[in-house]
Amino acid sequence: MMRVSGKGKPRCLWLLVLLLAALAASACQGAGDWLTGKAEPTATGTPTPVALATPAVQPPLVGAVLKQGRPYLQERLSGGLLSYEPWVPYQTVRQVKETLAVTRGVQELELGVTELPPFDVFIALESQFNQFAKENEFQQPTWLAGFAAYKMRAGEAIDVNVYVNAQAVGIVHNTAHELTHVAAPNLPQWLGEGVAEYIATRVDRELGSPGLEERALDARGKVRRAVRQGDLPDPAQLQGFDWMNPDNYRRLDLLYAEAWLLVEYLVQSQGSAILQDTLHAYQKADEDSLAPLEEALGFPAQSLWTGFVQDIQENLEPEEQVGESLCALGRLEAEGTELAIAWNRFLLRGGRGGEAQGTAELRQFREAWSMLLSVVTGTSALGDAGPIRDTMTSYAESMVRAMDLLSQGRTAEGNSALIKANQQRQATGDALQQALAHRRGWLSCEA
Repeated sequence: MMRVSGKGKPRCLWLLVLLLAALAASACQGAGDWLTGKAEPTATGTPTPVALATPAVQPPLVGAVLKQGRPYLQERLSGGLLSYEPWVPYQTVRQVKETLAVTRGVQELELGVTELPPFDVFIALESQFNQFAKENEFQQPTWLAGFAAYKMRAGEAIDVNVYVNAQAVGIVHNTAHELTHVAAPNLPQWLGEGVAEYIATRVDRELGSPGLEERALDARGKVRRAVRQGDLPDPAQLQGFDWMNPDNYRRLDLLYAEAWLLVEYLVQSQGSAILQDTLHAYQKADEDSLAPLEEALGFPAQSLWTGFVQDIQENLEPEEQVGESLCALGRLEAEGTELAIAWNRFLLRGGRGGEAQGTAELRQFREAWSMLLSVVTGTSALGDAGPIRDTMTSYAESMVRAMDLLSQGRTAEGNSALIKANQQRQATGDALQQALAHRRGWLSCEA
């Protein structure tokens, strides 16, 4: 998330010469002895990180400052300063520094951006990070994991500050995302968020961040469900969304996912050079409408969006195809459960054994399970959905056989078939539940 400010008060950073030695020593030599538990509690209850032991290589400290009455250690960056609270684990600081270096290379490769304006990076624990967000007029600071704040002058970003929440998940992704806003400050908000997610994902990949596939699958699932529900914003709606004052987290989350995947589709369909062409178009036009994007594309943005919507519905990733099969089997399993409940009610009314022979209700039950069997056998089932479908097929077959046997007055054999069917239904439910739980992070079987 970024904030662009047209004006702002300059902030003075007072050099604490006398405090520097104490801060540097305590950050690198047993800071845990006096800093552990001293940070303010966070809103989410995330445990306060404990400062690490002395790193193998001493950090290149250049100073210390007080910001809002809180101490920060400083290191020089290529193009600015890195400031961090002394109780932030230095492992996190190193991670941010490595991310900054890799992001610059990815930005040059993907965006053609070789130089950034001077920028300062602040790493703070969640409580202080949220305070920074409030000062920059973010309405929902607890929703943020990072943000970039800067002013614009003559089409360039100036007075750039990047803030990173040291306790948020995905330090690499968040840092790369915010630094990309600095590299592409002229883009409209929605497109800027999409490009920032695109670049951050590639930095994640280069640095080996965990959970990349799950994150992409989750985003694709959200967008696909919104398409099915007729609720996916088109380019004009993305352009008009109030990104700085959102009032619905789920809506904001969907728009982030859409913006990211739309940029992925943009590159996939138009080639990697399209991002540089788009950046140049916005720099030249100095406006944040859809017109510069359409100039770079050579066709309406609505056409790009239409192709994107079609692509995300039709071109499923292999794991998404498995997920679709599991959801379909889940719906069929629910139908089988409803049939079983109806059958049990029928038995409680006295329709058991030979008494049920030849009744219209018994024939209806057979037809219902036969129909279920037909649908199950015709359901695509890739990966671990295959064995589940096979077990569900056996369950439906056993129920059809049980109905036939009971209709013929072969009560003992019919009851044996029912016992077998119940075991198969239980096995189906257990396997399906396990398969869905394994994908709980991204798969939702909502309509």
